[in-house]
Amino acid sequence: MLENISPPVDCIIADGFLGFAIDVAKELEIPIIYFRTSSPCSFWVYYSIPDIIQAGELPIKGSEDMDRLLTTVSGMETYLRCRDLPTFCRETDIEDSIIKLFVKQTRKSPQADALILNTAEELDGPILSQIRTKCPRVYAIGPLHAQLSTRLKAKHGESYDHFSNTLWEVDKSCIFWLDKQPNRSVIYVSFGSITSTSREQLVELWYGLLNSKTKFLLVVRPNSVIGKDGEGEDVVVELMEKSKDQGYIVNWAPQEAVLNHPAVGGFFTHNGWNSTLESIVAGVPMICWPYFADQHVNSRVVSEVWKIGLDMKDVCDKKIVEKMVNDVMVDQKEEFVQSAAEMAKVTNQSVNVGGSSYSNLDHLIEDIRIMSLKTPKTMISFREMMMNSNPPVDCVIADGFSGYAIDVANELGIPIIGFRTSSPRSFWVYYSITDIIKAGELPIRGSEDMDRLMTTVPGMETYLRCRDLPSFCRKPDIEDSTVQLIVKQTRKSTQADALIFNTTDELDGPILSQIRTKCANIYPIGPLHAQLNTRLKAKHGESFDQFSNTLREEDKSCIPWLDKQPNRSVIYVSFGSITSTSRDQLVELWYGLLNSKTKFLFVVRPDSVIGKDGEGEDVVKELMEKSKDRGYIVDWAPQEVVLNHQAVGGFLTHSGWNSTLESIVAGVPMVCWPYFADQQVTSRVVSTVWKIGLDMKDVCDRKIVEKMVNDVMVDQKEFVNSATDMAKVINQCVSIGGSSSNNLDRLIEDIRMKRLKTTKRL
Repeated sequence: MLENISPPVDCIIADGFLGFAIDVAKELEIPIIYFRTSSPCSFWVYYSIPDIIQAGELPIKGSEDMDRLLTTVSGMETYLRCRDLPTFCRETDIEDSIIKLFVKQTRKSPQADALILNTAEELDGPILSQIRTKCPRVYAIGPLHAQLSTRLKAKHGESYDHFSNTLWEVDKSCIFWLDKQPNRSVIYVSFGSITSTSREQLVELWYGLLNSKTKFLLVVRPNSVIGKDGEGEDVVVELMEKSKDQGYIVNWAPQEAVLNHPAVGGFFTHNGWNSTLESIVAGVPMICWPYFADQHVNSRVVSEVWKIGLDMKDVCDKKIVEKMVNDVMVDQKEEFVQSAAEMAKVTNQSVNVGGSSYSNLDHLIEDIRIMSLKTPKTMISFREMMMNSNPPVDCVIADGFSGYAIDVANELGIPIIGFRTSSPRSFWVYYSITDIIKAGELPIRGSEDMDRLMTTVPGMETYLRCRDLPSFCRKPDIEDSTVQLIVKQTRKSTQADALIFNTTDELDGPILSQIRTKCANIYPIGPLHAQLNTRLKAKHGESFDQFSNTLREEDKSCIPWLDKQPNRSVIYVSFGSITSTSRDQLVELWYGLLNSKTKFLFVVRPDSVIGKDGEGEDVVKELMEKSKDRGYIVDWAPQEVVLNHQAVGGFLTHSGWNSTLESIVAGVPMVCWPYFADQQVTSRVVSTVWKIGLDMKDVCDRKIVEKMVNDVMVDQKEFVNSATDMAKVINQCVSIGGSSSNNLDRLIEDIRMKRLKTTKRL
C-alpha cells in the first residue's frame, strides 16, 4: 500500500504494538511515529522487564513476595512493588510467550522516529525523562479527550457538546438521576468496556457500596458478569431492585458527562488509562480496582505518587469496599478533593492554548508538516541530485535547518554554506542552550524566575533574561523534542564551510565575533531587502519600485489614507504572516491604541483571530466600524512602503527578524510584542541594546499598550533620534563600499573562485 499510494506518504503514525510497521517504514525510508495508548509508567515498566529479570527480581516467589519493592525500574524504585507489575508478570515462567511479546514490541518502540504518549509533561514528567533516554523524541499531547474538547470548543464555541468516542450505546437516564442528588454525594462505579466480574465479586462490591450508605451509579455491561447462562442478568435485576433507594444501575453511561457532573464525588474504577485520565481532568478522586495490563501500575501511581485515590488491587471484600468508599467520600474527602482539584487544574492548563500538551501537539503537527522528523528519503534524493547534476555543483547554499545537506555535501566534497534566516543573536542563544542547561540555568523555575539574567551566553550576560529566551525554553522538560531539535540543527550549522546571516557587522558585530569562534567564515550581507533594493536601483535607476517578496495580496488602499495623515502621526500595527491572536488580545490591543489618541494602521489577517467560526471576522468588522475616525484596518499591507511612508512614526510588531530589519532600515521606532522563536530575543535587543523601541513581551493589557504607544509616539523623542541614527548607519552598509555590500561581493567571488573548501576535508 505504501509503495503504490499517490501522493506518497509523508509520515506514518502506527499503534505501538505494530512492530512490523517500523520494519516497513525503515525499508521505504518513511518517518514513523509510534502511538502508545497505555500509560507512560506502564510503558516504562514493560521496557524494564528484561532488567527486572536479569536482576533476579522476577519471577515473583509467592504471595509473601508481592509487596517487595522493585529496584530496577529507574524512577519508580521508591513505590513500585511486585504486586504493581502487569498481571502477566505473575507467571512463574519468565519465558512465557505473553511476557516476551510485550517486551519485544515495547523494546522495538525506540526504533521509531518518535513516540506519542497520551499524557502531559506535568503528570508524568519524571518517567517521560526516563523514556527519552531510549527514544529522545517524545510528544506528550494528552489527555487527548481534553485536548480534543479544548480545540473543538475553540472552533465551535463553549456550548459545543462533549465529543464521545464510545462504541457502546449510552443510557443518559442516569444524568437525570444525578441531577436530583446533592453535590459530591455519588460514587460512580464502572470497570470499563472489556473487564468482567464474577457473580460473587459483583455481590461483594454491591454490598460494600450499600453498607457505605453512599449513593452510587453502577455500570454493569450486558454479559459482563461471569456465571451460568442468564445468571449474570438475573443478579443485575435483583441488585437493581434492592438498590433503587440508594443507587442507580445502567448498562453503560456517558462517562465524561458523569465524571463532570457536580453530584459525582468519587470514581470506583478499573484504572484503564483513558478512564484514569478522564477522572483526573474532572477532578474526581478514585478507588482503584485494577484488572489487568497497565491498570496495576496506574492504580499504584494514583494512590502513592499523585495521592488522588486509594488502591484496592487483589481484594474484593465488602468490608474493604465499604471502608474505602467512606474514606474517599466522607472521612478523607477534603484532602482527596483538594489533591484531585489541584491536579485537574494543572492538567487542564496543559491542554489550553500555550499549555505543554497543546504546544506539543502543535509541534508534532509542524514537525510532520516540515518533515523534520526524519530526512533519509530527502537526503537520498538530494544526494542523487548532487551526484547526477551536469554541470557538476560547485557550491550548495542550504537553509540552516537542513542538517542532512551538510552530511551529503561533506560526503561528496562539495562546499556548503548554511543560510540562517533568523537573527544572529537568536542563533547564538540556540547554540548556547546546551551550556545554559549544563550551568543549571534551565529549566526556568517559575514566574518569579523570569527576570533572572543568564550568565552562560557569552556577549549577552548583561541583558539576556530567562524571559528573553526563545519561547520553547519555557518548557519544564529540558529534554523536550523541540529544544533538542533546534539545538541539534544549530550546532550542526557550524559544520558548514561558511554561514550567511541577514545582518550587518554594525548591527550585530559583538555576537558575530562570538559565532566566529565556532564557524570562522561568516558573511553578514543584510539587511537583504535593502541590499536587493540598492542593487536593483543601481541597475535600473532610482525610479525602480521596491521589490516585494510577500505571498499575500496587499491592500494598497492604506497608502492614500496615510497620504492624508501628518508626518510621524501614525503607528503601524502588524504581527507578521503566521502569528495568531485571541479575540480578547485583539480587543485589548485595539482599546490600547484607541485610548492612546494616536492614529493607527492595523493589519489583521483573515483567520488570524482564534475563536469560534466567523467570530474573528465579526470582531474585525466591529473594530473597523468603531475605528473609522482614528484608524484604518486592512488584511495585509505593503509593509516596506508603509514603514517608509512619512506619516508612520512607530511600529507595533511581533519582532520577526525580517520585520525588525525593515523597521530599522526605515528608521521607525518599535513597540515589540513577540510571539515565539527568535522574536523573544530580538525584542530585548531592540529595547535594551539598540534602544530604538520598547519591549512589551508577556503582557497584553490596554493600559500598557496605551502607555507604550504614547512613549514611542509622543513622550520620548529620543527613540526617533536613535532610530534615525541607526537607519543611516545600516543603509550605508548596503551602499557601494559598505560592509554588507562588500561581504556579498566577497561571497560571490569566493564561490566563483572555489575558495570555500576548507582543509577539514582535504
